Amino acid sequence: MKNILLAILLLTSITASADKYFTKTGQISFYSYALLEDIEATNNKVGILLDTKKGQLNFSLLIKNYVFSNSLMQQHFNEKYLESDKYPKSILAGKIKDLDKIDFTKNGTHKVTVTGFLKIHGVTQNISETGTITIKNDQVNMKADFKLKIKDYKIKIPSLVGQKIAEVITIKIDADLKKI
Repeated sequence: MKNILLAILLLTSITASADKYFTKTGQISFYSYALLEDIEATNNKVGILLDTKKGQLNFSLLIKNYVFSNSLMQQHFNEKYLESDKYPKSILAGKIKDLDKIDFTKNGTHKVTVTGFLKIHGVTQNISETGTITIKNDQVNMKADFKLKIKDYKIKIPSLVGQKIAEVITIKIDADLKKI
């Protein structure tokens, strides 16, 4: 009886995870265009979990994993603006709208809208953003481009460098998830 119960639990956990996709190497980059200086950074260590049965989408990343071409920019980003020692993570928890229109067993590309919340710099904001999900051979690629106002997340920019940092930054997501 004990072995049968163990087999049922094991089978249930395998079946439950058949609807989930995961990566710990998702990529999120941002771009800030300003009159005096453009700023770009990329984080290639983004954890993403997609539950295709419930439509839940979760992102988690460490702020310190953003890499800049200029080490001084990276230092200022972490110490002065995002305060990554105080607010080490950014989290997105969302849900895919109209999930029933996507068949994750068939190859194809689908436009999606994700609603939920995004937490940056200790501030949580409701979001609704669009992107694409491409399904190919049991893998899911997710892409999205959207804009964020830094003031919405209480990121303070000193007036001395105000012309170097845009008030609105562009966020790009590109991630390949594998079935778990």
